[in-house]
Amino acid sequence: MVVCKAKNELILFAVLISFFFFSCNHNTSLSLVSIDPKKMPSMHTEDVNSLISDSGITSYRITAKVWDVYTIDNFDQWHFPEGFYFEQFDTLFQVNATGQSDTAFHYDKEKLWRFVGNVRVMNVKGERFSSPELFWNEKEKKFYSDSLVHIIEADGSVKNVIGFVSNQEMTVYSYRKMHNSNFFLSQSSTESDSLQLSDEQRLKQTE
Repeated sequence: MVVCKAKNELILFAVLISFFFFSCNHNTSLSLVSIDPKKMPSMHTEDVNSLISDSGITSYRITAKVWDVYTIDNFDQWHFPEGFYFEQFDTLFQVNATGQSDTAFHYDKEKLWRFVGNVRVMNVKGERFSSPELFWNEKEKKFYSDSLVHIIEADGSVKNVIGFVSNQEMTVYSYRKMHNSNFFLSQSSTESDSLQLSDEQRLKQTE
């Protein structure tokens, strides 16, 4: 009986030692895993159709195939890499404007949208705006672009402009100068478009 007891205690000891080494090895492998929030999204969503509210009021609807959220310095930065569509609403939930682009970014800290590639916007009057790049500043409630903007007005007249600025509804706009050239939408977008660039730095890239 004494031998049997000693044998059982030896087996139990061996099991505990094995479990200890397994646990240590397992924890060590986990500690080696590092996640870079600048490269890996904190949220990844597909087939997005979402209403976005501001101060409790529904401001716009977004539709996208992919929505990635990166959390950098405690601020969320959204990326829509595979196409983007939005509808902007007034306080009565009526559509003010619609727009789409190949790619879109949203910078939460600056409350700034950046639309890149085949950007097309139409306002409530039926006027249409096209550009390789367009910004929407929610704080200042305005759209703007330093890229070429092609405008088709409600009466069918066409103009190409540089230095475009408009109100948030895209119904009242101004521009720095006319541009007499054939308009084209294609513009290569690179991943060097950092999610951390300031508003001023992003504007300089378009000059």
